[in-house]
Amino acid sequence: MAVVLGTNAGFVTVAPTADPGGNTTTTMDNNAWATKDTSPSGTITITEVGWWCNNATEEANFEVGLYSHYVAGDTPQTLLFSDTTNAKGTTAGWKSKAVNWSISASTIYWIAVQLDNTATATQIDVQSGGTGRSSYDAAVATLPASFSPSATYNNLPIAIYALYSSSVHYDEGTKTVTATGGTSLPVEELHWASGTLVVTGISSVSLAVEVYENLTVWPNERPSNYDPDLFWDEEDQEWNNDRLTMPGNRIEWLVVLGDEGEIYFRSL
Repeated sequence: MAVVLGTNAGFVTVAPTADPGGNTTTTMDNNAWATKDTSPSGTITITEVGWWCNNATEEANFEVGLYSHYVAGDTPQTLLFSDTTNAKGTTAGWKSKAVNWSISASTIYWIAVQLDNTATATQIDVQSGGTGRSSYDAAVATLPASFSPSATYNNLPIAIYALYSSSVHYDEGTKTVTATGGTSLPVEELHWASGTLVVTGISSVSLAVEVYENLTVWPNERPSNYDPDLFWDEEDQEWNNDRLTMPGNRIEWLVVLGDEGEIYFRSL
């Protein structure tokens, strides 16, 4: 196996479990390493960040983080998220931390890990000749607010990943949406195949199937020119944000009834 973006590096849909078996290793301890990748489309939440510890070494703390992208330098820019207290343990293998970071779709990010010093140098796999880009900031005790101008850059992937989910899926049943503060609903995006929508904690809520016409209340009316594809792309599993953000929209929720009876809804 090798270190490959989308498999055991960068954004992944399944957390890796196997040894990536990169054909070279590099030192983790006392360094902050980051790997560059582009987030997928849709509404994205990073749920876990992990890295491959290639050898058994002494206990040390590691940090995980996410940086924005500096286009001009093709480098990490600003630390957007971090989790700074995590025990590495003393064995080799994948090390990970559960997180809950909401990010933008189709956007370049740098997924980062920093490890404190271990008496025995801790190694991570790097794929020489692979496709990707990574960077490290040397001799740092924590993830920096931004990478140093003297940081080193390599055009190769390193075994650091971000596990993500794109949306919540409900096959059927009853979905309860709880309002916050009694006046507003939480921001979320769901595909819900069938069942009943229940709203609690609020006296009323606007449910609409049309944004651009008359804000028709759902599900009592469905205009003759209603087209769910104007709002929701079933193939790509994405909302049409141009349609959703047209000037003058004043509704709390949009509900799309699909051609096959599916229900898609989100807050605006």
